Amino acid sequence: GEVTLPGGVSSQFISALLIAGTQIDGELEIKIDGELVSRPYVEITLELMKLAGADVRCTQDLRRMRIRGGTPLRPLEIEIPGDFSSAAFPLVAGAITHSRVRVENLDFGGPQGDKRVVDFLRDLGGEVEIGKNYVEINDGELEGTELDCKDNPDLVPPLAVAGCMAEGKTEIVNVPHLRLKESDRLHVLAAGLGKMGAKIKELSDGLRIWGVSELRGSTVDSLMDHRMAMAFAVAGLVARGRTIVEGAESIPVSYPTFVEDMRSLGARMRIL
Repeated sequence: GEVTLPGGVSSQFISALLIAGTQIDGELEIKIDGELVSRPYVEITLELMKLAGADVRCTQDLRRMRIRGGTPLRPLEIEIPGDFSSAAFPLVAGAITHSRVRVENLDFGGPQGDKRVVDFLRDLGGEVEIGKNYVEINDGELEGTELDCKDNPDLVPPLAVAGCMAEGKTEIVNVPHLRLKESDRLHVLAAGLGKMGAKIKELSDGLRIWGVSELRGSTVDSLMDHRMAMAFAVAGLVARGRTIVEGAESIPVSYPTFVEDMRSLGARMRIL
């Protein structure tokens, strides 16, 4: 069969069809209409499928992919590295509190596109050290800049928090697809961080943020979106007074030990 999907909505639909295509009779051709966003996530899917023996071919720009179903897949024994999109939260926490934070079990040789968090933090002025399987953030003065997160939308929540504490203006651009996640993340970030005292403007495809000296503790609603909950919790580390994040029970969706890890770093954080 043949399926055409919009490239500007979500890579998850593409990954789901790629995997499903291995179980059909015959061939499935997937065509991408428009620009493909979140490309690194599709590349991760393709790499794992090929490791498992799937018969999948694609053009270099990933606008056309063909999967031959019925090919037996082989079991894999692989070591799963840490997730860079999760690591971004403690790294940003270190950057905005002028602390040294090291996150281990990270593989820079793999296809995870969210390893760009290191580049983004450096663009913001963070002092980042890369070692064998770890990233360490050290004290540094953050300065506003433009961050194109088209292929890394999961990094926008922690980077928006970093932008709140950076001197000058930070613009996060090319992420209109962030409105189609577990929540409208552009709107929820602007509303929640704004309630905490951030100078932030919601754009059609991103966020414009002006740095402030501190945030203020507030009760903010994550709308049961795990990345929103973690972003607001990290923002609470530099807020005056207490911050309550509603919907924080969603956090284990992607980072089950988030609160435990933050507490081990010295954060005063707990689940209510």
